[in-house]
Amino acid sequence: MMMLSLVAFQKHVGQAKSEKSKTGKTLVVCPLSLLHQWKNEALERFLPNTLSVHVYYGDDRDIGASLTKSDLVLTTYGVLSAEFEKNGLLTTTDWNRVILDEAHSIKNRSTGYFKTCSAVKATHRWCLTGTPIQNTLDDMFSLLCFLQYQPWSRVAWWKRVITKPYGDGDDVNALGRLKVLLTPILLRRTKHSRDKQGNMIVKLPPKHIDLVKLEFSPDERAFYQAVFDKSRAEFNGFVARGTAATSYVAIFALLLRLRQACDHPLLALGKNFEQALKTDKSGEGIAATIRSVFQPQQNESSEAYYQRIAAQLQKDMQASNRSQLTEGGSDSSDKESGSSGGLTASYIQSVIAQVEDGLESQECPICLDPPQNAVLTPCAHILCDPCLRGSLANDPENGCPVCRTVVDMAKVFKLPPPSTQSQEEDTKANGPADNVEDLQTADDGSGFESVKLRQLLRDLKAIKLENDKAESPELKRKVVVFSQWTSMLDMVSGLLTRHGFSHRSFNGGLNQEARERVLTKFAKDPSIEVLVISLKAGGVGLNLTCASVVILLDPWWNPGVEEQAVDRVHRLGQTQDVIVKRYVVKDTVEDMILQLQQRKEKLAKHVLVVAKAHDDRRSERLNLDDLRNFFH
Repeated sequence: MMMLSLVAFQKHVGQAKSEKSKTGKTLVVCPLSLLHQWKNEALERFLPNTLSVHVYYGDDRDIGASLTKSDLVLTTYGVLSAEFEKNGLLTTTDWNRVILDEAHSIKNRSTGYFKTCSAVKATHRWCLTGTPIQNTLDDMFSLLCFLQYQPWSRVAWWKRVITKPYGDGDDVNALGRLKVLLTPILLRRTKHSRDKQGNMIVKLPPKHIDLVKLEFSPDERAFYQAVFDKSRAEFNGFVARGTAATSYVAIFALLLRLRQACDHPLLALGKNFEQALKTDKSGEGIAATIRSVFQPQQNESSEAYYQRIAAQLQKDMQASNRSQLTEGGSDSSDKESGSSGGLTASYIQSVIAQVEDGLESQECPICLDPPQNAVLTPCAHILCDPCLRGSLANDPENGCPVCRTVVDMAKVFKLPPPSTQSQEEDTKANGPADNVEDLQTADDGSGFESVKLRQLLRDLKAIKLENDKAESPELKRKVVVFSQWTSMLDMVSGLLTRHGFSHRSFNGGLNQEARERVLTKFAKDPSIEVLVISLKAGGVGLNLTCASVVILLDPWWNPGVEEQAVDRVHRLGQTQDVIVKRYVVKDTVEDMILQLQQRKEKLAKHVLVVAKAHDDRRSERLNLDDLRNFFH
């Protein structure tokens, strides 16, 4: 609203008038999910004909006249990057003002997003973000570079005055200087900000956060322990060989498997066996082996299935340990990816499944975010292009950061961005996706159990019971369910369908039109009870105040991402108190993730609020001791 008011005021006083044919007024760059939000806010908050708005996306990318005549031009980071590559209108126009919404999208200075946004020509520059620091102080430096805030946007100055003193332990002076340089340019508004009279500038209903500590069933615990023991053995192998410091990517892959096991055991197993079943019906070769081990047997209970898989994992681990002793300590993870003995069919199928599942649901093993400008190495690993290039530049002899295979950049395949083709949201919303049909989870014996899905079903039934007692529709609660893995959301969708909960799904695979339909339906149709949503696709910018309950199925590395997701519901326009439930399984890697979140929250708070010494001044990046704690 503040930005829209600024645009409207500028138009009123006539400051934006120009006779130059290639002069634009205000350009807003935002994630795709926020285009609808910006357009609606601009049209609904002002009287008709107050602001002219042009959405520069898809079929609406027309001639430049609309760009120079419109008060507000809206586009996405992806479109802007495409325009930059072809020297298009957005990057050749001289703008009066450019606004980056969710500006932390450019936190990595080696990405195309950062380079493209920095190249936009504009007199005035604004960054809007609720999380300017997500991981390290350099996240803030990227924003200063975009703002062209001299001399602090020079690397030499930044390192000498901020990051080097901070890294050397001089926290007080480093953070004090950062606070001083931010004061003239930082306008910070929180839900707790007050005006000069001491009144809250924004009055919101209370928010209640419930950390729900869950206990695995005995069979789930046995399964998790088997995965953990296998992962710990691999980690200890890295340590014993002295390669742990150069094997962070492979170690994070082990952690990813453990995190997924906390959500549902089938996520940890991956889709390799499922894809092999689909592509090899003959019962021969690798597919037959996968089928015999991982496919649920006829009339086999979930308890028996997990016990059998746990036993198989233990057997694999013991065999791997014996192999390492006889073969001189070769890395078992190499065999998994095929880097030592050739790519296995099952591994290739799992990579294909990752691409089909949507890149927004994957993690780059270096930056731990969904891959930007994703690439596929010849050894079949998916990474951000800048992350891969940066890794090779720092240590080219080590090769692929996952498996150490020599990488020929000429053979690296650039993966297409998430699809923007038209999709019918009802297919995704009202039933499980076809490729997880056999993996659907239930609590009634019809599928495979998961402690988080059992808890979700209990919570939703309790809310439904309260809704049935509500005296008016306005008092009924809608629920938003977040997860970072779309496969988990597919399972949730199947669970809701079987138990009669009307719902919609929102993920990065939907195009702009389909996203608008899903959000409009959820907001305006009282029969839709639940929105199942990807944390990365819908965790920023959206207005979901029609809901009042948020359920976070899994913790994210960065607490700011979770906070942003909750703020989709607890924001201006909310009329009910907001209930937040965070699911965490006891005695798992999720406990360590909570500790990591506390450290990152402390860093962000010290930079933005007050400069003072850290109680714990360890590096923001996980060090070897941190990793040992995960596998302790």
